[in-house]
Amino acid sequence: MLRYTLKLAIGVLAVCCAGAVRAQFEPQPLSAKCQAMGGASVAVRDFSGSNVNPATLGWLRRWNVTIDYRQLMVLKGMGYKSVALAAPTGNIGAAAVYYTHFGDLAYNEQSASLHYGIRVAKGVSVGVGVYYLHSGTNDGHYEPFNSATGSVGVQYSPNEKLCFGLSAFNPFFVRRDGVHRIPVQMNFGAAYKPLESLLITTELEKNIYDPLRVRLGVEYCIIDRIPVQAGVATSPMVYSIGVGYRHRHIRANLCVAVHQRVGVTPGVTLGYSF
Repeated sequence: MLRYTLKLAIGVLAVCCAGAVRAQFEPQPLSAKCQAMGGASVAVRDFSGSNVNPATLGWLRRWNVTIDYRQLMVLKGMGYKSVALAAPTGNIGAAAVYYTHFGDLAYNEQSASLHYGIRVAKGVSVGVGVYYLHSGTNDGHYEPFNSATGSVGVQYSPNEKLCFGLSAFNPFFVRRDGVHRIPVQMNFGAAYKPLESLLITTELEKNIYDPLRVRLGVEYCIIDRIPVQAGVATSPMVYSIGVGYRHRHIRANLCVAVHQRVGVTPGVTLGYSF
């Protein structure tokens, strides 16, 4: 009885905390780089923002593999893990597969998705994503949930320095059950690169069940191969910083985000392109 009560309490805590840190099936940037930039990734033209906006894949030219890990609030059983693989399809687009896992045996959420992005005109890329979603426990004490939904996105880049992005997650209003809903979310933003060493991002995010969020981020390469990032997001307030390393085909990033209610979340991303 004690064991069951403990697992149930952990499960409830995981559900509540997942909502606080926005982990319940909402599209999130699967990279410490974008996390460190306040989560503003819908207009970023590299693989780091492709889970939020599949249109990003329209610019991809190389195979990419990425693994990402976050420890929410530095609590046991609150790890957020993901792996992604992208492959170019000719010279005008790319396909990518993603797998993410949040939680432990007491409660877990899993997502597997397939995305495709393609350039349809000069400076214009569009993309779609298909998701399979699952949540539950391995001991059967939580009713499992299985469903599918999708996402769409577009990016417009009038020149090499500026890019606009727009994406919509779950436009079909898929529900988890009669009470709980999968979020319906839209993101709109811009990325500006006035210098080769400087990237500025801004984004508006509207989940139809939550207040409007504003995300701001900046990345600056202080020395060759080592960029630093900083960002902020509102409603609730989250402050973040990070540092990266880039050398040829290797990418690595570390970040720390401080949530106004639930505390500190560190994250790490390792990537390789070929």
